[in-house]
Amino acid sequence: MPPISTIDFSSDIVAGVRAGNPAVAGAWRGGLTPGGVDLIAMIVSDSGLASTEPQWWNCSTKGCVYIGLQPRGGWQVMQRAVQWGNDPIASMFGVTCSKPSRYAYFSCSIRNRLEKWDSPAWSSPTEALDKPGGWKDVGGSHVRRPTKLIDGSRGGQAFICSLLLPEKETSYTIDVQARMQFRSILLVAAGLMNPSGLENLDEVMENDFQLSSRLGVIFGRLLIILTVANILVMGIAIATVYSIFRDNIFGKGIPYVAQAASLLLWAVGAIGLLMLGGNPRVKNITDPDLPAHIRDRLVELKTKASKEGLVEIQFGSIHGSHYIPDHGYCSLPFDVVDRMCRWEIGVVRSRNWYIGIGWWSTCLLLSIGLQIMGAQVATVASEIFSIIVLLITALARGYGVAGPEEWLIPGRKSRRTAGYGASLLGKMESRAGAS
Repeated sequence: MPPISTIDFSSDIVAGVRAGNPAVAGAWRGGLTPGGVDLIAMIVSDSGLASTEPQWWNCSTKGCVYIGLQPRGGWQVMQRAVQWGNDPIASMFGVTCSKPSRYAYFSCSIRNRLEKWDSPAWSSPTEALDKPGGWKDVGGSHVRRPTKLIDGSRGGQAFICSLLLPEKETSYTIDVQARMQFRSILLVAAGLMNPSGLENLDEVMENDFQLSSRLGVIFGRLLIILTVANILVMGIAIATVYSIFRDNIFGKGIPYVAQAASLLLWAVGAIGLLMLGGNPRVKNITDPDLPAHIRDRLVELKTKASKEGLVEIQFGSIHGSHYIPDHGYCSLPFDVVDRMCRWEIGVVRSRNWYIGIGWWSTCLLLSIGLQIMGAQVATVASEIFSIIVLLITALARGYGVAGPEEWLIPGRKSRRTAGYGASLLGKMESRAGAS
């Protein structure tokens, strides 16, 4: 009798399963099978989605769905899920989120929401415009459309409020200039708000501009759909495992059910992870290190306030230390201006985020486990079915990565009579080079 360590129990188990399960008889077995290739690809195989910096592909519902459908690149999906942090979790997946990237995201998204987002807190400067390409005056706001929000933080004619300029004959670092541009956009937003919006400024910033630690409001419906789908798919997955190892309740359809259960579980988990990484989660804080020259300007500005407490602030563009006042002005209460000039954001990982990461990651692992179990009952036809699904979902993923920037504001949250002040072309990441 051979030593116990050399006995091959796995072959006996598989043989027993096949003998006791008619649907498994005649299953396709071999060395490097399509199922084995699938397993490798599900773990890591998507260079098109890989990036060591935050990307905006999954900042919309459509982007999450189209990208998450393909059962490929689990590692890259995790990169997109943790992309907005600067902590050990992001580092484990090789992602680095710089402060300019974070400020750029909010600067561009707030600017675009001011144009298209359907909110009672402000009036859109593009609503009912005869010709797109700019902004109209709204109330006390006479501001041209902010541009160079990202390129400007790296050089070029960068949009900025005159209050936030560097000292004479000096220039900001990239990080500081990006922060000042972000605050400038907050001042622009405040200038477009009505009295009700200014009274509820914190609520508007959290709900309409997503300056909070919660999941973005645009993902509310997707979260509900994923929760329902997750319950249904989990039921199918449990029934599949039972059919493979206990009593086959699917008959000859078990190879296809196993493949479908794995693919569906992957889609639910991947879409959930992409959704979690769709927007930065931040907390609002007051900058304790506001530069002295900005504090001095605020003190001087306060002396110029009107009887109603309003002050006029100017916007322009800066190239190095050279400032051009070419973007207009607006009137705001001084206390609002003072607060916006000190506004700062810090990235947080909320408890719900950790729970979500844990659960949706488990769905991916279970999907991989089902793929391994399904290999025991796979047939030529079921593998062909899997390849067909792979080809179709590959087209969906490509469409999601190359989708238009307009996806970032869904139709249900758009003003029907408003438009974008500029043509938005190319991939979502083009905002890093064309804003």
